[in-house]
Amino acid sequence: MGVDMGCSGRKKHYSCAERALLRRKAEKACKARKRDREQRQQERRKREELHAVRWVAFNRNPEKLISECENNLSDAKRAQVRDLFASLVARRPGLLCNPFMNGFRAFAYVDWLRDPETWRPQGKSLDRAYRAIAAHLLGEYPINDHLWDIVMFPAGQRRLHRATVRFVSGLACGRSLRNMVGTKILPVPLTRRMQHILANPPRSLSYVHLVRRAQVLGFGGTEKLADDLMQTALRQFRCGEDYWATVIHWLCRNGPLDRLTTRQIVDYLDDRRAEDETLTMKRRGLERLARDAERYYRRYYESPQPVRRWADRSDPGYGQWAGRSKCGIQGMQGDNWEVRPITTARQMVLEGNIMHHCLASFRSFLKNGACSYWTLYRFGKRKLNIEVNNESREILTMAGKANRFPRDQELHLIRIWAAANNVKIPEFLR
Repeated sequence: MGVDMGCSGRKKHYSCAERALLRRKAEKACKARKRDREQRQQERRKREELHAVRWVAFNRNPEKLISECENNLSDAKRAQVRDLFASLVARRPGLLCNPFMNGFRAFAYVDWLRDPETWRPQGKSLDRAYRAIAAHLLGEYPINDHLWDIVMFPAGQRRLHRATVRFVSGLACGRSLRNMVGTKILPVPLTRRMQHILANPPRSLSYVHLVRRAQVLGFGGTEKLADDLMQTALRQFRCGEDYWATVIHWLCRNGPLDRLTTRQIVDYLDDRRAEDETLTMKRRGLERLARDAERYYRRYYESPQPVRRWADRSDPGYGQWAGRSKCGIQGMQGDNWEVRPITTARQMVLEGNIMHHCLASFRSFLKNGACSYWTLYRFGKRKLNIEVNNESREILTMAGKANRFPRDQELHLIRIWAAANNVKIPEFLR
């Protein structure tokens, strides 16, 4: 077929040989682009791993990590943990950062089935590598992949973190879930259907969230109700779980409810339960209970807010003192950050609404002086809420918006504030 090279405007025609040549050029260009993209990805992974190696070498050496895992580690367990961190530095240093470090610290609470030196990385992503080493150390039988991830969530309490890893390791070793119900590992009454839902989660959630989700779905509730309960006092295991099981059943039967109504009812019943342990859910109507809870919630919401004056921002290092709580812990201000105390119930409600978590449900601890609550600001914006035990001067919980994990820059500022106030940071929050 001929080729028109004139200026008549007609479309040019290619012969079979020319089309094959153009096809080969296009394939060659596509392979070159793919090769360049893979090279850039490899360089990015190398930079991330190099950053992780430097981070471990200069800030968190293996000996310090071993001392943070558990105070009374045996010599054999200390040697195992040292071998684990050495294997991670050599084979997958990207795992030596949060949230994976929360899981590795929890592994020290249980016995291991295999030597960490025999582990070899599997998969390209860090999530898959973490699940592979967790199954290598603790798994004798295959379990749902999302169950390995619940150990990475900061539990807020050392006892709960220990129970979480024992729950996962028990399932991986073939222990019956039915035998765990009612023990310190799983202090919640669960039916057979709830146990099946708990053992097969569809996504990665915290331990308490998985248990509450199993209860709600077992009672015929919705996923939305399970998520809403995590914004209330039920985000932790409570005393009298048999009573709270009846509360969840009542919410499932009278739903669907909006998130604010669910939070008001649970907080109201939590305070009532603290005053009267014989409180039950028998013969309780939705309209009256919602009205009483709203009235109770409005009383706290409209409590007066004291006027505070903060120091000027002048020192970019440790900062100036900015407010003081009843326990003597002081706030701080730096160049572009500050830590402020939360002193009233109204502030707790406002913080909980803005940050989308259940800070308002801990008003009773603020009222009786058991805990103090703080907010970290960066560049004038809320970043973290912090809960401190006033008696032991130890941080119990740090949570960002929607209970997200603290970032490295935020943890650095919290360490400065905690060191200046002699406040301890537990290992699972570092």
